[in-house]
Amino acid sequence: MKQSTLQIVKITLYRIGKSARTFTEGLVEDNGIRIKTLSELLDNEAEELSSLYRRNGLLNNELIYYVRKFSFYEDYISVLELRDKNQTLIGYYCDVTTPLVKNEHGYFLTDLFVDYWIVPKKKIIELDRDEYEEARRNGLISKENELIVQRTSERIMREWKQGVFPEKYTV
Repeated sequence: MKQSTLQIVKITLYRIGKSARTFTEGLVEDNGIRIKTLSELLDNEAEELSSLYRRNGLLNNELIYYVRKFSFYEDYISVLELRDKNQTLIGYYCDVTTPLVKNEHGYFLTDLFVDYWIVPKKKIIELDRDEYEEARRNGLISKENELIVQRTSERIMREWKQGVFPEKYTV
């Protein structure tokens, strides 16, 4: 990542049944409702991240240079806004997660498996439902979290059809 004047924070994403991943990002805002972070990628980082999205069939030739992340204290989503070198919006990657928790060591949330790829004004694709179903069958998802995933997924689809998701969360 390029050097930034933003305060650097660590966000740890716990993955049920898998290893946790910690991201170092520039904090733009923590307003008590959500945090907003920004990462500006170097050329090699942009190519590496973009190739991951290409391998999963989500990108064509675009390169991701800017990642703005929005994570919420009382909501079950985390939204990544992905932009190219000219800061043109490429797409959104949305995780269904537990609400964000902050302590003296950083920020923490847990991935609840189901994700969405959103091409602005064009399409939404649900991802990782198979991983969610396997975790559910193996007893890794609580009944409470099953209900949360169901309700959050229904809300995401409803709000996307209404033309307000994910933009209403990224302003």
